[in-house]
Amino acid sequence: MDFSPPFRTDQFERLEAGELFFIEYDNFHAVAIKVKDAGIEGQNLMALLGPDVPAKYGTGRLIKGQRTAVVRIGLDYKIMLPTTPKGWTQQAPGANVLALALRNDTLSIRINLDNRPGKFNPGYLRLPGGTIDFQNANNAALFASQWEIALPAGKQDARSVLRVGF
Repeated sequence: MDFSPPFRTDQFERLEAGELFFIEYDNFHAVAIKVKDAGIEGQNLMALLGPDVPAKYGTGRLIKGQRTAVVRIGLDYKIMLPTTPKGWTQQAPGANVLALALRNDTLSIRINLDNRPGKFNPGYLRLPGGTIDFQNANNAALFASQWEIALPAGKQDARSVLRVGF
């Protein structure tokens, strides 16, 4: 039997850094990405990307990974960037916006490294790979606040996994 997309279930701990997945977490559902250990005592980490992350977590918050089953999307996804000039800005959007940062040819998702409610300490999750860049991406970066994660087109059109800012 063939089914599409070719998702499968797995345990969060078995995912590779940079893999995208669906998770049920604290009574809500989200798209998340596994984050490579950033020297934080060998913890498995994830960033909650959306679409409906409760305010107490905040979109883009970096949190401890959970020992739970997830729907594994994998590493084969596309980031669809804005294709109009108004889609890009030199100023980083507010903390409540899940923004992309493009510096030269490096693409990152701006995430929140602070786990205290109402606080924001920006970090940048590099794509692909899921590694954290603690340096200030504001230097020579442009930001996008409207973007999309999609599965690549095969025999059918690309399928959206997450739309941000639309």
